[in-house]
Amino acid sequence: MKVVGAALALNTTYILNFILQEFYVQVIGKNNLIKSGSASVDISQSITDEQVTFSTCLKPLFTKKSFNMAQWCEFLKLGIPGTMMQCAEWWAFELIAIFAGILGTHQLAAQVAVINIIGLIYMVPLGIQFAAAALVGEQFGANNAKQAQKFAITCIAFGLTVMSVIIIMLIVFEDWVASLFTKDEEDIYYIKSVLKIIGLYLVADTIHGVQSGNVRGLGKQGLASVVTIVCYYVFGMPIALYLGFN
Repeated sequence: MKVVGAALALNTTYILNFILQEFYVQVIGKNNLIKSGSASVDISQSITDEQVTFSTCLKPLFTKKSFNMAQWCEFLKLGIPGTMMQCAEWWAFELIAIFAGILGTHQLAAQVAVINIIGLIYMVPLGIQFAAAALVGEQFGANNAKQAQKFAITCIAFGLTVMSVIIIMLIVFEDWVASLFTKDEEDIYYIKSVLKIIGLYLVADTIHGVQSGNVRGLGKQGLASVVTIVCYYVFGMPIALYLGFN
């Protein structure tokens, strides 16, 4: 099925992921609610008890509040810019893949391999991003700006520490990493050429990824989405095309 099969596999994976998560929350969570014996247990007294915590936090999927337009507007003010922050980056990578195909098949193969490597490694700053959003947002909401700042800096420092180890491993094992995707010598040559300089990108991407979580915690998605779009499409994309084709 070639490209169609790849698209079907990707969509099936995402859909099953959603279904299984909902099954766990709606079915297993309700079982936990029955086993715990009470739905009114104080959360502060049950943090270490998975069943009680889950039963206490479990809410219906839809309620009257779900259709409150005022709350929807408040949510969308943050949700749409937050989505644009993420999509602007994804779309830029997809466009770069198209332009890489113009350079040639070997360049495109190397681009696809590198994008997969970056996508896998990005799971590190992405996970830290979620933690940063929660930690910074909680402290900022409690008017504890200094603690929010400490969490923000700590998350960035932790992300850079982990990424430094990954970059070193990429450099040391570049032959093995490149050979995971292809046996073609020319493809491997291009992949290794990019791996030599990808460390600089990964450092910047780690800071950007974690900072995106800090920005979400502060509720500044609107400004951040504009900055992201300008950086990628006003500066980044033109520079990439100029350097790639000259």
